[in-house]
Amino acid sequence: MPSDISSLMSFLNSPSSVDTQPIYVVTSILMSLTLSLSLAYVYDKTHAGATYSRSFVQTIILGSLVSTIMIFAIGNNVARGLGILGALTIIRFRTPIRDPRDMIFIFAALAIGVSCGSRLYGLGALGTLAFCITTMVLDSSPYSSRKRFDGLLRLMTKSDEGLKEKVLGIVKSNTKTFDVVAVREVGSGDVLEYAIEVHLLRSNLYDEIINDLRALEGVTEVNLVMQRDVVEL
Repeated sequence: MPSDISSLMSFLNSPSSVDTQPIYVVTSILMSLTLSLSLAYVYDKTHAGATYSRSFVQTIILGSLVSTIMIFAIGNNVARGLGILGALTIIRFRTPIRDPRDMIFIFAALAIGVSCGSRLYGLGALGTLAFCITTMVLDSSPYSSRKRFDGLLRLMTKSDEGLKEKVLGIVKSNTKTFDVVAVREVGSGDVLEYAIEVHLLRSNLYDEIINDLRALEGVTEVNLVMQRDVVEL
């Protein structure tokens, strides 16, 4: 039994890129899956943009697994490495990554896969932990905007200070937070056009806020464009 424990500890701490025994392959894949799932969870919780993509989150997990398998397949064989590199040059990646932060998450997933495929589990685990903690700290720091909005409310009102207060009062009573992003004069200045980002108290308040605003005399063209939770680009 002690020798078995010693062998297991040696396996966990001594990387080998050529040993492809089933236990090593399974352990590396499970470790890669666990770490990449953690990475995807942190990405999901800290994502604040309007271009959330379900397929991108899945790519983080699958990319880590693929890189783990590739490291096992290559091993110490230079010819295999060159062959896989040649095969990758045939593939033309045309999916645009608009947010540099998303690109960093892709690199992090690949780094997890390489670490697990090389059986550097400690490095992979500690690196993933450091990356996730740093991401969450930055998400709650002054470097990150904490405002997340459900949609964009557009409306036109008469240029009247009292009417403006009524409009903002209705918006405030139906939202957790809101931000007036634009106010534009229309025509000779008697009419104002508002663009307001809103985070509703509840999703079913969509009709209520629109009806309350339309009921105000002097308010016209009320529209609320909701942001979809999943946007496939």
